[in-house]
Amino acid sequence: MCAVEARALQIQLDISFATVFHPRKPPVTLQSIVFEHASLLFNLASLYSQLGSQADRSNAEGIKRAVSHYQVGFSIHIFCQSIS
Repeated sequence: MCAVEARALQIQLDISFATVFHPRKPPVTLQSIVFEHASLLFNLASLYSQLGSQADRSNAEGIKRAVSHYQVGFSIHIFCQSIS
């Protein structure tokens, strides 16, 4: 990832971010591929959490699937904390 970030800084790659918590706020533009990577991981973890909450938990197989989704989402959050 360091090589990608270094290359992004060399070419002055601007990445725009819009917050979902304040929709009227204008987007912020950064030149940080690391922030983009963290955003992607956060969204992926959120997706797995959503999949876990939507799983059919009325039978054993559904519970296993839900737990698996929650574990993956949690693991992604732990990974994000470890690299920060």
